[in-house]
Amino acid sequence: MCYRDGTTFFIRLVAYVPAQTDCNPDMLPMRVEVPLNIAYAPEGPYEVNVNGITAGFDHRTMPAALIEQIAELNLITIENVDMQVGVGSPRPVEIITSGTWPDLCAQIASVESKMDGFDIDITVLASTIENCRPDNLGLPFRFAIPRNTVEMEEGTYTITVNGASTMFEIPIK
Repeated sequence: MCYRDGTTFFIRLVAYVPAQTDCNPDMLPMRVEVPLNIAYAPEGPYEVNVNGITAGFDHRTMPAALIEQIAELNLITIENVDMQVGVGSPRPVEIITSGTWPDLCAQIASVESKMDGFDIDITVLASTIENCRPDNLGLPFRFAIPRNTVEMEEGTYTITVNGASTMFEIPIK
């Protein structure tokens, strides 16, 4: 979940932890990239609060009228899905997605992932705001979703993000 209140972005990351007793308890490093849309947002500086940890950045934008209310959640059109495999053992995997914001005020609101056999289905929703400027400049975005591949069966997996797909093999070479 991601939303903006004034000049502070709040991001909440939640992981699904299966109730398996045979799962390796070692911590695996991960990285999550969450694009923040600041088009027509108030001038900065900004803060980003992720699960209670805060960092700041200063990127000046054009001033905008205050936008008060989230109107609805919509699927983001994903134009490209790819895999990026890191180094080390176990090898970290990131699902790299890119596309264009549905409107100038949109933010990623939620990312949900479910796995059924060798199919991984990811749904990405964006929040849109009432009274957002109607012009669409086609602002691009790119973000990475980490995927834990430890203890996944050998085989060919299909990852689908909002209808766009890619495939990868386990074991990762």
